Amino acid sequence: MKTDDANKKTILIVDDDPVQLQILIKTMEKSGYKAIGCMDGEEALKKLKEVRTVDLIITDLYMPKIDGWKLCRLLRSQEFAQYNKIPILVISATFSGSDAEEITRELGANGFLAVPYNPDELRSTVHNLLLGKTDKKKSRVLIVDDDDGLRETISDGFKEYGYEVFEAADGKQARSMFEQSRPEIIILDYHLPGQEDGSHLIEVFKKPQNQVAVIAITGDPDPD
Repeated sequence: MKTDDANKKTILIVDDDPVQLQILIKTMEKSGYKAIGCMDGEEALKKLKEVRTVDLIITDLYMPKIDGWKLCRLLRSQEFAQYNKIPILVISATFSGSDAEEITRELGANGFLAVPYNPDELRSTVHNLLLGKTDKKKSRVLIVDDDDGLRETISDGFKEYGYEVFEAADGKQARSMFEQSRPEIIILDYHLPGQEDGSHLIEVFKKPQNQVAVIAITGDPDPD
């Protein structure tokens, strides 16, 4: 039996990328929510006046007209006091880690997701925000080492301190896991087997658009 729309939580989604907007809408609808899509902040404010209420707002940051930065500040201002308590989830492909936390606080948002994100993570974050839980993200670390024992030891150490840990045993796995997890920190064995060794991966991971700290480790005592 389908849930009556009147009983569904309503989520307003704001994203100027039509593909991403449809993905978000479909994901939320499949999760049992009613989703309303807007292409920018100006359209979102108009839609908020049309509908009686929404339970959550998901917004991108960089958009034309009224962007996500201004939209969040408006929704937390006295001018729009009726929307001050609606939870806001910010999504962005530009920021992650501590930058994301600072932006969330600055904008008065309740949560942040870096793009690309795992759909299950999105659903979990939305669910928690609707329950009134503040979204606290674990910092993500990727451990790349072909030595299983050493990789496990390093991973256990980070897990003990509350990090979300991902592992890779070679360059190919590391590339794939990097794209999936978007870590803030990478612990990288400099001497990996195969063509994609540590020096090659550093060039990949440290591209300007990637905000990640890379720590290279090696058992080679040669300073070079």
